[in-house]
Amino acid sequence: MSTGHSHAVPENKKETTLWIALILTSTFLVAEAVAGIVLNSLALLADAAHMFTDAAALAIALAAVRIARRPADAR
Repeated sequence: MSTGHSHAVPENKKETTLWIALILTSTFLVAEAVAGIVLNSLALLADAAHMFTDAAALAIALAAVRIARRPADAR
């Protein structure tokens, strides 16, 4: 018996969540990089580099969501 009820997350919610994660990660990345330079801390700079790779992965995920949303063509 189907109730017409779906647990699927709307596409807009997924993209919005990715944007929020990218903005937060980028903000902490900049803060850690600045603090690492000011405080001469290699640990903070290394973590900022790690957060850069996380931000890049989130940006790639956002690009994939946008590409997947495009309609199919003849190819």
